Amino acid sequence: MSHAQTKYQKNRSDAICKCAGRELHSAETTNHDGVGDSHKHLADLPNYYWHTEPHGFFGLFEKSIDFHDTMNRMLRVKSPNKTPFNYLETIAIHEGAELASAHGMVGTPIYQSSTFEMRPDDELSSVRYTRLNNGPNHLALNKKMAALEGAEAAVVTASGMASISVTLLATLGKQGHVLLPTALYGGTYAFATEYLEQLGHSYSWINIDDEKIWEKNLKPNTRVFWIESVSNPTLQIPDFKKYLAFCKKHKLISVIDNTFLSPYNFKPLELGFDLVIQSCTKYLNGHSDVTAGSVAGSAQWIEKIKTMTNLFGGVLDPHACFLLDRGIKTLSVRVRAHNENALAFAEYLAEHKDVERVIYPGLQDHPHHERAKKYFVGSSGVVCFELKGSLKRTEKFLSSLKIPKIAPSLGGVESLIGLPTNTSNGKLTSREKLALGITPKFIRFAIGIENIADLIADFEQAL
Repeated sequence: MSHAQTKYQKNRSDAICKCAGRELHSAETTNHDGVGDSHKHLADLPNYYWHTEPHGFFGLFEKSIDFHDTMNRMLRVKSPNKTPFNYLETIAIHEGAELASAHGMVGTPIYQSSTFEMRPDDELSSVRYTRLNNGPNHLALNKKMAALEGAEAAVVTASGMASISVTLLATLGKQGHVLLPTALYGGTYAFATEYLEQLGHSYSWINIDDEKIWEKNLKPNTRVFWIESVSNPTLQIPDFKKYLAFCKKHKLISVIDNTFLSPYNFKPLELGFDLVIQSCTKYLNGHSDVTAGSVAGSAQWIEKIKTMTNLFGGVLDPHACFLLDRGIKTLSVRVRAHNENALAFAEYLAEHKDVERVIYPGLQDHPHHERAKKYFVGSSGVVCFELKGSLKRTEKFLSSLKIPKIAPSLGGVESLIGLPTNTSNGKLTSREKLALGITPKFIRFAIGIENIADLIADFEQAL
């Protein structure tokens, strides 16, 4: 066992023991930050909550009423719609199932049909057609996604990019202008730079922490301010309170891409966001076998976005709906494991002599760590880092790994690893990448739910 592994194990044991003796307060104090009640207590949790094993950690607190009260508040969903379920874990399993049930089946069947029978006196609004997003699998999944997000309504789409592009077009209207962060998912960047101007729209790049730049780039036709809850791949976190106040002041539509966290770790609508986007390909499905997206928000906005999705044809097929619905049922247990593995691995890397830098919001030295503690249940499963030495050494290291596959994407049960300069951020110029801190050696590690000891051992042999 290496020095880094030994120190990691000791720190981990110390953290668990320290947790056992720490009182977790319910934080009944008045919330002065405008943050929803389910978020105001998150800073009360110790940093090491995110990497202790479920059985060890929860066992230590089995009889702690304060702890269970705190955890339940985190995962309670405030839905504007009537639902018999209060907590995310239960919603993920049961919500919407009645809309697609048949013949007493416990599992949701696949309605693999492009069209559905009508009666002679049915009106146009009664048409059931798969491209219109109203088959039984769609209705069940849309209802579940709305409940998970705490939204009036939601719509699933054929990919995360379908959700991103349609939401941008729907919210921009005619000749609209959008504020976009410089640290942005490559697909969103490509759509903005290659197509928005062709379609009569415009955009400006902003720094997520510089409100003066936001003000400077406002135009009479600015309609949308677009951010990511955790930027891909640089893992920056905006000041949500300042952002929402700015949107309210200037009557901007607030849109957030929450793909890196999922509704388990963060529910933006509870803070006051207008629309939340997910690439369901990632954590929501969690098994690397579906491409899908979703948008959630007010019923009025979702109806508009759904209509545009139907016309553009970016609708999820019934079998993919079934797979996504099935994946969501294990969202809570999977994301807990991602959270725990990622923080543990980030702490291991931070102590390693061959690692030059580590980026993970769960680490105390991350510039936005306090924001992560305040708003998130956990910092999710992506850790970014650079090794000391040359690019050649980095490439040799990647090719020597046995467990993680070199592939784009994240959020699956299996670990994936790669260089964003060649994948998600490949469209950026070299200067733009370096300005964001994305060097040729910058590694994005999407940690799966394998045993952490196996992952560490694999990295040790590759190094």
